[in-house]
Amino acid sequence: MSIDLSHDEMKAIAKAAAKEAVQEVLIVIGVNVSDPQAIVETQRDFVVIHELARLALDSDFRKDLEFVREWRLSTQSLRKTSVRVAVGLIVTAALGALWLGLQQLMTRGH
Repeated sequence: MSIDLSHDEMKAIAKAAAKEAVQEVLIVIGVNVSDPQAIVETQRDFVVIHELARLALDSDFRKDLEFVREWRLSTQSLRKTSVRVAVGLIVTAALGALWLGLQQLMTRGH
């Protein structure tokens, strides 16, 4: 059994098969192929992912991110320490005032 197809017919069949295969792959990765706007948004997402991948491989960018992370951690640590110091000062001042008040009460009584 032999089927004689012209070059244009074979090209049309191949094009239709390729289009169907691409649509199936896009559906598998979560692209809504029936909505042109969704396809455009997916293209934008891929551009963003590509740019993030490029940045992730840039050693200077990674160093900058590490520096910013260290800076954030140090400011968090400084904030915690500052709060502890402030609470300690307030408690010390309150205890000192209480002590002075008790001393005055004791000395007045004699």
